[in-house]
Amino acid sequence: MKASPRRRWTPRRILSRVGRLAGLAPRTSGFDREQLAYAHRLLDEFHRFIAGEYGARALSRDAFLELFWRHQRSGIIRPANRFIGDLWYLFAPDFTDRLDEYYKNQELQLTMTFLAYAASPSVLADNYIEPYRLMRERVPRARVLEVGAGLPHGFLNLLWEAGPTWCESLTVVELDAIYTRFTAWACRTHDLPFHHILAHAGRPPAIPRDRPFDLVFAKDVFEHLDDPRRTLHDILAAAARRSMLALDLDDKGAVEYQHISPDLDALKDDVTRAGFQLLARTGHMSVFARE
Repeated sequence: MKASPRRRWTPRRILSRVGRLAGLAPRTSGFDREQLAYAHRLLDEFHRFIAGEYGARALSRDAFLELFWRHQRSGIIRPANRFIGDLWYLFAPDFTDRLDEYYKNQELQLTMTFLAYAASPSVLADNYIEPYRLMRERVPRARVLEVGAGLPHGFLNLLWEAGPTWCESLTVVELDAIYTRFTAWACRTHDLPFHHILAHAGRPPAIPRDRPFDLVFAKDVFEHLDDPRRTLHDILAAAARRSMLALDLDDKGAVEYQHISPDLDALKDDVTRAGFQLLARTGHMSVFARE
């Protein structure tokens, strides 16, 4: 049997191997590479948005990408968020009464965290992409509401993959932040109607009811509200007769940082009492449908 030729250890291969051993460049499966295509598209589009906002003061595309991936692979993002939260506990323990200020100060860290979700194939696929795929199987053209959208990965992935024809409009209930402005910019580039309902941290947002929504998506939202049941009932009232809900209603455990309402599981009964049936569980999301 002929021996396979030995692979030559070039400097690039050596650096790549060292990176993998250090956890800086994890191996990816074919599935992972397919999902990471969305992350690369998102970063390219986000750089275009930043460059449009800041012109020559913005980093070059290569520098922007290098800096993002350096921090993403370092594993520093999550610990850094916890460190910032600890500083508020140490020196401003009344921050739960000043959540608008807290979130404004956290805006850039949150943006980095939301971008990092796109670089985690399992998080992205299970929690964002799959609910939108299920919606596409049942709703030919949707009016979409994203509550606490952050970066609406499922929406953006489908927008870039299938174009805008499946969507009538996107309404986002969110803080005034860079990630919200990016979503508005992405919709404008596709001539897609976009509406921003300004939210205030910790308080139930104003859910519009002028035209019913075919899909409502809300992840990592209810635990941050002082009255999550009220917000859920407002969502139910704004849902179309035949609609789908993708909601993160998992209990969040002990209160941590801005988690002010961690016990959410009982809210699922409110959804079923409104005539919705559980269609699927994917990641942390419960996907409900009403005929």
